[in-house]
Amino acid sequence: SDVSAWLLSREVPGLFARREGRDDFAKVREKLTEKYSKEPDEQLFEKFYSKVRKHLHVACCIGSTGAKLRRLTRNFNGLVYGTTAVFFEDWPLAALTEVASRLLPKSEKTGELAKFFAGVHIHVREEAARLCRAGRTHYVTPKNFIDFCQLFGSLLAKKSMEVEQRIEKYATGLAKLEEAKKCVEELKAKLDIKKLEMSKKSVESRDILFQLEQEKKKIEKDEVWISEKEAVIQKEAQITSDLFAKAESQLAEALPALEAANEKVSSLDNAAIADIKSFLKLKDKRLELIMFSIMILLKEKPDWATVQKVVADPSFLKRMREIEKDKIGEDRIQKLEKFTKQPEIQGSLESYSKSVNTLLMFVKAIENYVKMFLDVEPIKKKVKKLRDEQASKLEELDRLKTNLELTKARNAELAAQHEIFQVEYNQLMETNTRLEQQLERSEKLVAGLIFSQEAWEDHRKRNIESQKKVEGSVLQAAIALIYFGPFPSEFRAKIRDEFIAPGLKTAKVVDISSFGVPLSSFLVPDAEILRWQSKGLPGDQVSIENGLIVHNCRSWPLIIDPQSQARVWLRNMEEDNRLVVVEGALGRQFSEIQRCVTQGLPLMVQNIGEELDDALEPLLLNVRKVVGGRTLLMYGEDAMEIHPNFRMYLFTRNSKPRFAPPVFNQTTVIDFSVRQKGLEEQILSVLLRVLDEKLENQRIECIRTKADCDDIRQKLENEILGMLQETSSASLVDSQPLINTLQQTREKEE
Repeated sequence: SDVSAWLLSREVPGLFARREGRDDFAKVREKLTEKYSKEPDEQLFEKFYSKVRKHLHVACCIGSTGAKLRRLTRNFNGLVYGTTAVFFEDWPLAALTEVASRLLPKSEKTGELAKFFAGVHIHVREEAARLCRAGRTHYVTPKNFIDFCQLFGSLLAKKSMEVEQRIEKYATGLAKLEEAKKCVEELKAKLDIKKLEMSKKSVESRDILFQLEQEKKKIEKDEVWISEKEAVIQKEAQITSDLFAKAESQLAEALPALEAANEKVSSLDNAAIADIKSFLKLKDKRLELIMFSIMILLKEKPDWATVQKVVADPSFLKRMREIEKDKIGEDRIQKLEKFTKQPEIQGSLESYSKSVNTLLMFVKAIENYVKMFLDVEPIKKKVKKLRDEQASKLEELDRLKTNLELTKARNAELAAQHEIFQVEYNQLMETNTRLEQQLERSEKLVAGLIFSQEAWEDHRKRNIESQKKVEGSVLQAAIALIYFGPFPSEFRAKIRDEFIAPGLKTAKVVDISSFGVPLSSFLVPDAEILRWQSKGLPGDQVSIENGLIVHNCRSWPLIIDPQSQARVWLRNMEEDNRLVVVEGALGRQFSEIQRCVTQGLPLMVQNIGEELDDALEPLLLNVRKVVGGRTLLMYGEDAMEIHPNFRMYLFTRNSKPRFAPPVFNQTTVIDFSVRQKGLEEQILSVLLRVLDEKLENQRIECIRTKADCDDIRQKLENEILGMLQETSSASLVDSQPLINTLQQTREKEE
């Protein structure tokens, strides 16, 4: 009403009224007072409206037709008297071609495709008019054409990317197979080299170990021999020491007397010498024996003349003291004994003369000492000989010990070298083991990849072929998803066979070899169709196409379902997802609708009339905005967060509803009415099940089993190809999960 009043009077009453302390005109006044500072509010207000009338341009777009348009014009006269009515008819061929050329993906064929798209739209529009003449209302709107172009572009990009990714995955898998084969050859070569190195190290280590054993035996033998030698030398040293001690003790017995005699001789003075000389004149026998004995000791001639001469020598006493008693030999002792054994001098001559007695004692002491010395001399020689031998043996022992130490040092070096060789050998062994494990894994990897090679090559070739056909398949799918929903099966076949296929064959803009192939094989796998049918979807081709449109349409589906087949199917499909069913006055069920939108619950709106409830308009317009990463659905002035899983299905039982054109813009109308051909297919399926239920169940089970196997194979294949893409060439043979997956795939496929 405000819009109608404004169209008539160009004013909205109370638009800038002052209420509740708020002045809506304040900001306008502030702007105007900069130029008209002294004028009152009424004049400022009039100037503002004049400026708005001059510059404001308004376009009212109304999609209503028929009775609804008549009601609008009766209730709101401003739409008639305040506007200039312009009726937009269907877009002509040139307009459709221009729009298509802007919306379709850019390529060399865009111009030809745009013309073909425009022709498709016009032909479908003509078929819709023919359908209307047959009593079924259907409008083909420009929005359908825009959706057609946009869906073709988005679906083509999606399917092309899927095909390219599959081709790339298979190419990567085949390339990785070649890399794995090359890796196997490299590993074999490395393993051969490492085995040769390990064999060489083993021989060297064995040789060193043999030397170590020999050296160890030699060291043990030398240690035993040296130990025995040391014991013998120690024993001989003890014997030598005992002999030397015995000789020394014997000499020690004579030394006191000799030392005493030496002291007495040293105590002789000139008076004693004179006394001795006086006795010489007497030529006493006793003195003669003594003096001749002294001459023998002094190596002089034993006669009186020599005696006189020697005694007269001042160094006589000195010569006596310096007699080298250790050099007196056996012959001199024998000469000496001729005199010393005479009975005349066998006792003390103290009473005869102290000086003479001193000389006698000296001679006796020398004689006794020399005899002792001569007795001890063989022992000393033996001791010396033993000591010399012992020294020689000690030298030899030292040499042996030195050689033993050198042998031990050499043995230690060999042990260290052997340890190094052992470490290197162990490292080579570890490397060899690792290479053998890598080789084993790589051989398993190659075996698994070779098992899949033929299939991958076949899939790659087929995907390359399908890449050429993808435009035709996408075009067929886009036409069906956008235009086929409201048409019965005979109209769909006529559009496809009498216009689209011949037109494409003439235009030659896409590969048409995929035409005639069921749409389901391109959009969803067979297993999904079986699942739908198990939930109640009829088995005829039209129902399957309708199911595809329901799940792939760009706007919410509005399903014409007089036999309730679609409703039963979707109820079964969504029962596990907490389906919410509403009907009647939807304005009073806003809370249920809001719960579905925010929680992602499926919503089924039943018994839709020819005019849609105003409560559905925000959902049908689907105006969204993203705030802080949250997707909000505008519901009037309010905004609610929309869950990505939210789905809405609209149903009508009316078999021939007369929907206004906006309904066809806001929804995807899908006719699930059962026709003769569809009924024949459904009855045939039922008859087959009744006549041979076992065979039909086997057929369904075979299809389901094949679909499950294909699904498992595809999942495993995708997993393998994905892992191959993520795994670098260096770590390919070390990827145990990849090898395990390949083995599992092989086992399952076998």
